[in-house]
Amino acid sequence: MKEKRDWYDYTIGIFLVIIAAVIPLFVHYTRVDISVSESVVRNGDVVADVFSYYKSQMICFCAFCMAILFLLYVPEKGIKKYEFKHPVFFCGIAFVLFTVISLIMTPYKDIALKGISERFESVWVLISYMVFMIVSFKYCNTKFGMRFFVFGLFAGIFIIGIVGLFQYFGMDFFETVAGTKYLLGDLYKEGGEPIKANFDEVYSFLYNPNCAGMFCAMTLPFTSALAISLPFKEKDGFLTNIIIKAAAAVLSVILVYNLIGSSSEGGMIATIGAFFMGIIVAVVYVIKNKKYRENSSVLIIAIIAVVFIIGAVAAVLSNEQIKQKISQTVNMLTGKEQSISTVYFQDFYIDKDKNKIEFSIFENNEFHKLFIEYDENSKRLQVSDDGGIIYPFEKCLFTVDGILEKANGNSAYTIDLKTTVGTGFKFIVYLRKNNTIPFFDINQGNMSMHFTLSKEGVISLTNNKYEIYDPDKKAVKAGFDGKERFASGRGYIWSRSIPLIFGGEQENNTEGEAESGLFNLLRSNIITAIFVGNGPDAFTLAFPQYEIREKLAYLDSPYIIVDKPHNFYLQTGINTGFLSLVSLIVLFVMYIYRTIRNIFKYNVKDRFIISLRFAFLMGITGYLISALATDSVVSVAPTFWIMLGIGFAVTEYNGERKSKENNSL
Repeated sequence: MKEKRDWYDYTIGIFLVIIAAVIPLFVHYTRVDISVSESVVRNGDVVADVFSYYKSQMICFCAFCMAILFLLYVPEKGIKKYEFKHPVFFCGIAFVLFTVISLIMTPYKDIALKGISERFESVWVLISYMVFMIVSFKYCNTKFGMRFFVFGLFAGIFIIGIVGLFQYFGMDFFETVAGTKYLLGDLYKEGGEPIKANFDEVYSFLYNPNCAGMFCAMTLPFTSALAISLPFKEKDGFLTNIIIKAAAAVLSVILVYNLIGSSSEGGMIATIGAFFMGIIVAVVYVIKNKKYRENSSVLIIAIIAVVFIIGAVAAVLSNEQIKQKISQTVNMLTGKEQSISTVYFQDFYIDKDKNKIEFSIFENNEFHKLFIEYDENSKRLQVSDDGGIIYPFEKCLFTVDGILEKANGNSAYTIDLKTTVGTGFKFIVYLRKNNTIPFFDINQGNMSMHFTLSKEGVISLTNNKYEIYDPDKKAVKAGFDGKERFASGRGYIWSRSIPLIFGGEQENNTEGEAESGLFNLLRSNIITAIFVGNGPDAFTLAFPQYEIREKLAYLDSPYIIVDKPHNFYLQTGINTGFLSLVSLIVLFVMYIYRTIRNIFKYNVKDRFIISLRFAFLMGITGYLISALATDSVVSVAPTFWIMLGIGFAVTEYNGERKSKENNSL
């Protein structure tokens, strides 16, 4: 019996294609005003954005249109049953409820409504994700809807993958004149130089290489499963299946290059994990059904997946850069070594008694000292290193009164100096705070350290907002002692983020008190953490940005703004509350459980559906594993939530009849 289609099927299908294949291409330079809450941690009034702002706007627009169509559309057979007991609806609506509660209760409503800079995952975007999941679940209950989405997803993968493929071979589209025009639009001046990208790895349209790795971890297992398992011989959709199978094979090759080119350890591990899941389920499925000839394609999935994993591991280990990163990660986890930073500034120590700052620096592959001190007698600064005085008191014009007299407005003057070893650096002097307080920068290359001199002659380091840094102020931490540099500094970020999910506050603790602070916060803020969190997209405000020394030691940058926890689950719990995280975890576990159960329990003869079940299971598993080391971003997340909704629909598809047991929790 041919499936009946109407305008609704085509309209929703087009929206799904736009979300999967068009929205990722919304890459354009724009300047966005910084919200009042964000100005507490970030300088300036505006921030430049390329990858996220316009995508967030389009996500909300598409979700609004799809929600209206979904609510107004009534099938010919009568009023639609919404099945609120189904986990897709129940968990999705629960997440929306907790997100709205978080919006109402958060003190950072401006961020919650608009999103933080460069991310823009506002409350509206989070709700949009749930709309995508629910609508796609109800829409893709026919083969037509499933195939419509697969072709739309393939189109998006092809465009993203081709740009990434060229980046892999050193030809970045965005570094060409055409790519620069595409990014800048009317801001591009004819004859101008192409832009220079911030990354040497593959990132395509997806914000950064980690996001590219996450995208590949989700799509490569999906396309590979379809390329291997889709049947050649099937009356229903024979030609369509052949086209999908061929396209999936080509896309799989492109995605392999993108994954390796991204150098994303998390993406590679997640991809291998997704194939491992496919191997286990496929082997058990074949053994359970005992129909090797009829289901031989599923066994082939397992065999080729093993070959793929072996090949992927070999390809990864052949890349010296990735090999070195993996070696460092293993050594840190086993406690054999702590990764050493090779940036210029390594650490600093403030000697309040001597009114002196001691910097540990790295030059000529050796560690040295650099000193900034204030002489009470001459009322001047002196710069020296462990080889002697670089700039003596008698030559220094940096007295408090002298600076106030000479500096005009926010103008700065610079003195070029060299250490004893011969490394050049700059000593920069300027005024801030209504031109009454002198500030200084020690600058070497792209790294600077800020400090100030009070009228009383007290020398102090400052943060990125030029506020005096308090070295005794420590954040509550949990775990990763000695492993803070694990996974490119994720150990440090996670150690400070885990307490936040339980209501941790950045308290003015000493080093010893920080160890026991976790118990105290559990008693004080647990209710707020469970129901409210900090607010949608408010992680940046919750994280202890004041830990300058720790960020220098573990992130190689003292003034970096940590705006994400590099973990989707921590991100959700910290932003919108622990219960919102629970609702999503229940949803994910339910999907995996129901899909595997239905693969094993129900002998569906339609091999197209069997192939899709494996493909969606592997793709969604890849995303969920990669989410352990990567955040939700507007460049990748919309595709995932649609895939999850359709994954549920494919799991519950049973031809002309619907099993009552299938619809139960």
